[in-house]
Amino acid sequence: MLSRQKRSQQKGKRKRTPKGTRKMPSGFTRALTLSSKAHSAISSSLTRSRELKLVVGSRLVNEDKRDSTTEQNMDMAKALTSPNTVYLFKLQGFTTVTSNGSGITAVSIPFDPSSAGFNFGEWSDLAALFDEVKLHSFSVQLVGYNNTTTSDIFSPMVIGTNLVSSGAPGSEGVVATLTDARYLPAYMSNSSGHTHVFRNTGVIGWSSTASVTDQPYAGCPGSFQLYSNNASVSTQLYKVLVQGYYAFRARA
Repeated sequence: MLSRQKRSQQKGKRKRTPKGTRKMPSGFTRALTLSSKAHSAISSSLTRSRELKLVVGSRLVNEDKRDSTTEQNMDMAKALTSPNTVYLFKLQGFTTVTSNGSGITAVSIPFDPSSAGFNFGEWSDLAALFDEVKLHSFSVQLVGYNNTTTSDIFSPMVIGTNLVSSGAPGSEGVVATLTDARYLPAYMSNSSGHTHVFRNTGVIGWSSTASVTDQPYAGCPGSFQLYSNNASVSTQLYKVLVQGYYAFRARA
């Protein structure tokens, strides 16, 4: 009888599972624990894999950049040594426009960069570096002198581009019939100058730097021609800023 009472008391001490809750078997709990650890391991492995891919990808990108920079440097080196690479240089100088003893101004401003009077000091160095040259563009800025004597007489002057002659024009008509001919005022002050421009649009080809004007329409042929008459004799009429852009290739 006593034994039954003890068993009854021990049964009463056992924890009861709340209604609606099922106690999981111990084997299932262990499986869940193992599954959770496996999931953590897989997640960690995937993270390391992504990080590895990022590192490898970054290295590949950096290597591509280095390769690209190397290729660019090689291309630049090849371009510097290629005879077909074209270099453009600006040469600048000055001259004056003066009437002669008869009051006539017949002036030619040649496109030839070796012409005396322009002070193109760099020309000889460039001609030694390159074998070929051609005119790219040429411009002059004419500014009138402020002569103080009231006896000075000025006459309208015509200016134009002549690609087949670098000599002084023989008459006003020679210049006035040029394609881009233009008459300038009889007197221009320092604030009312004139700029005349020629641009080579492809009509002039390459020529040897040793003979820049030997061939028509090759190298640096032609000139700006100016003409006027009935001005004061032996009088400086204009100060002229000369700017020439020349293309060079076939570096020696």
